[in-house]
Amino acid sequence: MNTATVAGLVIAFLVYLIISHFYFKKRLNIKAKSTFMFHQDRSRISVAIDGILLVGFIYAMFWINVEKEAEMFSGVIKISPLFALFFLTSLNRGIEERVLHREEKAYYHDWLESLLCLAVFFILLIGEL
Repeated sequence: MNTATVAGLVIAFLVYLIISHFYFKKRLNIKAKSTFMFHQDRSRISVAIDGILLVGFIYAMFWINVEKEAEMFSGVIKISPLFALFFLTSLNRGIEERVLHREEKAYYHDWLESLLCLAVFFILLIGEL
């Protein structure tokens, strides 16, 4: 990993922390909600979507890493299903929070997390080129 990649990752995490902590929490008074997959307040559709995403993640990890020509894939491509899982689950939770609890505005944190996942993936992908 070269220094530009490390610098890009540090900048991405710093931007995430500044926006999340200082802008969302301090300035806008928006608190982050922490829920796990089978939390009782989650809708069944969102839990089903998270389950489908988890099964798809497991399938994609096996398909990419156990295939005959798995050596030709780069390290970032081999772990790309992990980034896809984090991105899509945080996006799903953000959509669920927006639909069910719009007035709390906690979905801003989930959408910011999904943007961070995309940014980290693309920084690592570009850094490998």
